[in-house]
Amino acid sequence: MQAQKAEGTRDLIGAEMRAWQKMQRIAAGVFEPFGFKPIETPAIEQVDVFVHGIGQSTDVVRKEMFRVFSGANLERVFTEGTDAKLKPKQRLALRPEGTAGVVRAVVENNLVPQGSTPFKAYYAEAMFRGERPQKGRLRQFHQVGIEWLGAPDPAADAECIIMLMEFYKRLGFDLSKLRLLINSMGDAQCRPAYREQVKQFILDHADEMCDECRERAELNPLRAFDCKNDHCREIMAEAPLMGDNLCDECREHYGQVKRYLDAAGIEYVEDPTLVRGLDYYTRTVFEVEAPGAGVGSIGGGGRYDGLVELEGGKPTAGVGFAVGFER
Repeated sequence: MQAQKAEGTRDLIGAEMRAWQKMQRIAAGVFEPFGFKPIETPAIEQVDVFVHGIGQSTDVVRKEMFRVFSGANLERVFTEGTDAKLKPKQRLALRPEGTAGVVRAVVENNLVPQGSTPFKAYYAEAMFRGERPQKGRLRQFHQVGIEWLGAPDPAADAECIIMLMEFYKRLGFDLSKLRLLINSMGDAQCRPAYREQVKQFILDHADEMCDECRERAELNPLRAFDCKNDHCREIMAEAPLMGDNLCDECREHYGQVKRYLDAAGIEYVEDPTLVRGLDYYTRTVFEVEAPGAGVGSIGGGGRYDGLVELEGGKPTAGVGFAVGFER
């Protein structure tokens, strides 16, 4: 039988490889003048890097992350029906996204910013998720992204968005045909109470919503805003919004981000239901869509002020984004 590639993967050959290499060159040309340096992290990380960073209750960790076991450990997992008895260093996964691994590398190599000197890095790497293969979604895919640690000011959020749009421009996109969505997800002070509001809203409408949304009510209620079920979307359109529940500091931070974007001439649409899919996001989040392309978001990111601490470092502000090559 002829050998075949795994489902949801593809070979980069000829024009496609040249396109990926071009994207990496453009990334260097856009990000390095802003002080970002290249970084490469392992494709395999300890599972806890993603559980702590992305969140145990996220779809990425629960349903999509590829777990990796050596032969002896795999046999043990099959025999015992669990990996609970394995040591943390034996519980491995292929990276499903770039940020958590970069933050782990920063913490482990003692690169957490000191004083006013930030840490800035960009990457161009393969990611892996066990999604159902479809247009724009593969099980092995490539992303270009940046991570900026030690940047608490809202000007950093705006600068990231400005870099992102410049990157798309250099790639040859007509920016007038792209749509930039922004929102604030609040922080540890104001989001927990809002999360409970959304949870209660879903429970109050549980009989009308799909099984997945009912499951999310307990695990990750904000993800119900992303449900693809039309009826659920109609119901969630009436749900409480984060924008109405922001604390004063988050409201001021978000307002300053918008003022910086306005001053830079960056057009955007405020989407109060934009939540992103990873638990580490705080305050500003953003996505870029190409209406009519049929692939949803083609890139996005946001602020993650608590992630460094979750990975074992000292409290450090952070912000970044990632752009998908296949999209």
